[in-house]
Amino acid sequence: METLEQTAGIALNQSEHSILSTLAYFHVFNYPCTLNEIMLKSKVQPQSNKVEQVLKSLVADQILIEKEGFYTLNIDDVDNRIQKRKKGNEHAEIALKKAQTYTKLISKFPFVRGVYLSGSLSKGVFDKDSDVDYFIVTEPKRLWICRSLLILFKKIFLLNSRKYFCVNYFIDSASLTLPDHNLFVATELTHVIPTYNYPLYLRLLEENKWIEEHYPNYLKNDGQYCITENNSYFKKMSERILSGVLGESLDNLFFKITLKRWRKKFKHISEDDFDVQMRSRKNVSKHHPAGHQKVVLQKQELILQQTISRNNILFT
Repeated sequence: METLEQTAGIALNQSEHSILSTLAYFHVFNYPCTLNEIMLKSKVQPQSNKVEQVLKSLVADQILIEKEGFYTLNIDDVDNRIQKRKKGNEHAEIALKKAQTYTKLISKFPFVRGVYLSGSLSKGVFDKDSDVDYFIVTEPKRLWICRSLLILFKKIFLLNSRKYFCVNYFIDSASLTLPDHNLFVATELTHVIPTYNYPLYLRLLEENKWIEEHYPNYLKNDGQYCITENNSYFKKMSERILSGVLGESLDNLFFKITLKRWRKKFKHISEDDFDVQMRSRKNVSKHHPAGHQKVVLQKQELILQQTISRNNILFT
């Protein structure tokens, strides 16, 4: 027979739930967080004592573990997760330098207006399985020319390697408001690292104010990794040649060819999932066939529910 203590459960408030939810999200990536990171990533007001008090309470209840300045859910091998994060942080510094070099190259392509790093590197971690993901903003009505030229370059000169050149998300500068308002997209936007055109990065955040519902305490990235604009002769001449009817026709052609090929290649993906994972319009191009967004959100929810169940948590 269960005792009263066993059945009563652990009562947590909204602040504690917010922090649990934050750590569950980053647990998906095996990424323990520091106190300062939790202040920025959770919905708890970042007063100097408040978050720390909540964390101490959760550690005392053995829901969280604090070690070496990192906080993580009390699940699996904590030491391994901490060491993995440390190594990932070290490798990220190297990858960032390479990403700046490739940004210089990408910025010289026709109709590129902004280059930003997303994915794991934007969270400060990089390992053998990581790619450098670029979020690219283009000139309106020339997105598919820009994308096609970059993909052609990758296939020919990089032998289709995407390790440091994964150009999988494009939008144009007239369509900066993103339609998917969820935690995954909010996380990506609040962690994006601007590497080319900082003012456009600020516009991107301004036109997606909804992200503050998920991250009310987030801080904008500074421009320390931004390169100085230096348009190439190739870029200037190409844009001049493709500024009129020829450019419009080519953009339409590349759009239709790519969409037709993707629909054939990814016919196993449902229509709804295709619209999220492979969204293809004149003003946007996503290439996320693995459905990372959906997978991450499902894993976060599973980890959170397992934590609640394992610790017999009740919310007040």
